[in-house]
Amino acid sequence: MDGNYYTGYTSDLKRRLERHDSGYSQATKKRKPFELVYCESYEDKSEAIKREYFLKSKIGGPTKKSLVESFPKEELKKYLELIR
Repeated sequence: MDGNYYTGYTSDLKRRLERHDSGYSQATKKRKPFELVYCESYEDKSEAIKREYFLKSKIGGPTKKSLVESFPKEELKKYLELIR
């Protein structure tokens, strides 16, 4: 891990993590292994994309860090169960 947070949206979290960890994407190949530290879910793809852009923005960056640091461990466990 390089100390930065990868931010992206997907309809299949398990597949997305597997692909990144396999080195499939050139953009993330050198940043593996990935560890899930925060997750949000949306019913609407357009809302997920808007949220991704916000979290990648200059304003959203500090928000992202704060969200990761305060994310409840019990909530994270729910998402981790989905990818196992």
